[in-house]
Amino acid sequence: MTKGKRTPREPSVLCRRRHHDCCTPNYIPILPRHGVYLFCVAGDGRRFARLFRQTWQKLPLSARRRLLKHWREARRLRYGDAPLTAPWPSIELLAYKSDFSRGNSPDAVAQYSHRLCGFYFLAGTMDALPEDAVEAVIAHELAHAVLCIEDVYHHLDPANVDYDSMGFSCSEYEADEMAGDWGFDVEGRDLAIKELEDAGARQEVICDQ
Repeated sequence: MTKGKRTPREPSVLCRRRHHDCCTPNYIPILPRHGVYLFCVAGDGRRFARLFRQTWQKLPLSARRRLLKHWREARRLRYGDAPLTAPWPSIELLAYKSDFSRGNSPDAVAQYSHRLCGFYFLAGTMDALPEDAVEAVIAHELAHAVLCIEDVYHHLDPANVDYDSMGFSCSEYEADEMAGDWGFDVEGRDLAIKELEDAGARQEVICDQ
């Protein structure tokens, strides 16, 4: 039997539908084969999507598989076979902290919502931070997701999870510890964010004089 060229893997019907539904200027592909897109409201979406993709590739394979499996199951439990009207999970680059799903968090530059499988990032800060610091921010939020998934699967039957009433969470320390174990510089991230905050405070003083 003659060996022919390997046929490229065709995306699933769901992935093709996702790609079709997400072909708008505000949606930027991150992992299009898996239906993962960035919804960019503000900021440099192309840069952020690239850094999210780079961060994803640095995660252990086990963590990536766990996240993808959870996103598929959570989507199916929430929406069944209904056509997607927006990407799942929700990854958003936003202009204001008040747009975060859980409301304005004064000290937060990003936020994760396990109930919504949502990741929310403050565009101005993400644009201003160096790339390694942005990756550490993204890794921290992905670590929150992995830790929440572990909590759910250790305590509940995943086929009967009520994502609207579920209240599992993990500490910032745990998320930082996991991101650090993955190789991301969480201390450098904190220093970079503090420098931005200090520069902003100095600018406010100058403007008030």
